[in-house]
Amino acid sequence: MINELPDFDANERIELELILETMSHARKRQVNLDYLLMGWQRFVKHIERGYSSSIYDYTNDLSKRRLLQRVLDANISNRLKLKLTNLVRQIDDQFIALTRTIDEPIPGTKPEAEEWWYYRVPLNAGSELQKDLAEFGLA
Repeated sequence: MINELPDFDANERIELELILETMSHARKRQVNLDYLLMGWQRFVKHIERGYSSSIYDYTNDLSKRRLLQRVLDANISNRLKLKLTNLVRQIDDQFIALTRTIDEPIPGTKPEAEEWWYYRVPLNAGSELQKDLAEFGLA
């Protein structure tokens, strides 16, 4: 897991600011890298402890990973992309270890082909999520 963000040089900070400003405008709320990375990490920690919320909350929490992917897919320098990919991969690896694959995406989502996280559910799901998963035939 990550404890702090790496140092970004001035050009990398400008690249990030432009991308995140566009995302903030589209979402009508401030989006920053700390919010995305630490939010994804907190979500994975929640899964590690036993995800106790509903499938709707779970789906909402997965949206941070989608936003991170949009940053990674943006037209950014290779150096910045490598830094960000390494950070995200650390959290992704933990997420993969704590979840299992399902055949269909989580109900209510319309993932792009590369959005593999929508095809995974926690191994340690709390009772509410277990109930929801069973209701959708994903238990």
